[in-house]
Amino acid sequence: MEAVYKTMASGVVPVAMEFLDNLTIKAVEERFNKGLPTKAGAILITQVDGSVPEQMAWQLSAIEGHFKANGCVDFKIAQTVAEEEDLWFARRNASQSISVYGKKKLNEDVTVPRASLPALLEEVGRISKAYNLPIPCFGHTGDGNVHVNIMLENPETQLEQGQRAMEEIFKCAIALEGTLSGEHGIGLSKAKFMPLAFSPEEMGLFRAIKKAFDPNNILNPFKMGL
Repeated sequence: MEAVYKTMASGVVPVAMEFLDNLTIKAVEERFNKGLPTKAGAILITQVDGSVPEQMAWQLSAIEGHFKANGCVDFKIAQTVAEEEDLWFARRNASQSISVYGKKKLNEDVTVPRASLPALLEEVGRISKAYNLPIPCFGHTGDGNVHVNIMLENPETQLEQGQRAMEEIFKCAIALEGTLSGEHGIGLSKAKFMPLAFSPEEMGLFRAIKKAFDPNNILNPFKMGL
């Protein structure tokens, strides 16, 4: 995560910068046996583009430098379309793979400033240990968006425990000046957590705006706690 925000701060603007944590790497490897480095703390997958070869070369050089300065043990550049597909395979199959950890997945996304990604994932690790639940994470680190997946082997007995763990993660994201969602939105399941991120005055403003456009409350009723 240190490599992520230091790369972006250097002026490199990747097309994409995705990550898989160790639990996700192990899950993909168990399901698909792709030869992934299961001892790695995480995998970062980055894509760049450019108008001229020199621009591409500079970006790749800068990315490699920042990655290696922050603990990267292996750096690979795809030379063919097939190699590119291999690099992206793990990320594209992450969500289905983590089912190896449980029968039910509490899947939410939180977003924090890129510089706060290390602190967020450290806290997720602490919460995972405290609740004795596997929490594999992956996501769009280029914009600070992390998919947090709390896995339940016995949903009937662990659901409340998992929900408490997720609430702690939400509170952590807010404390790091982040937000409850960067992609999935709020909808119904996150509605009750809106007051963690917004004051009563702000919630009142949201309700007033909604009422102005939707006086009969027929557009997405009850979502976002409004």
